Amino acid sequence: MGLLANVGWVELSGYFASVLVFVAFYMKMMIPLRFVAILSNVAFIIYAVGSRLYPVLILHTILLPLNVIRLRQMRALISKVHEASHGEPPTESLIPFMTRKAMKKTLFSSRKATLRQRCTCCSADQSA
Repeated sequence: MGLLANVGWVELSGYFASVLVFVAFYMKMMIPLRFVAILSNVAFIIYAVGSRLYPVLILHTILLPLNVIRLRQMRALISKVHEASHGEPPTESLIPFMTRKAMKKTLFSSRKATLRQRCTCCSADQSA
């Protein structure tokens, strides 16, 4: 503990911010990475204010809202994907754009007809 006795809170925030940057570069998943990057930005802002490092302060003051915006966008995208995957089946939304077409009953009633034969029959009827 003697090693940390001579280190001030400003210097500690700089070391902490540096560790957070390393952790952010090591991460593979985007949402935790953004969260760590936000913590890193806050730590660097504290370090820059305490040490009067204005270029670092300007950089992380700009990066902080950018990381917050990107985190919110990612979370919104995830919720939209979740809604889409748990919502109505995708074919239900296509029904208003579909039209009925009369087909011969014998073309599809045979169990022996292969998928290729069925598709050929459909495309042949549509071109006629």
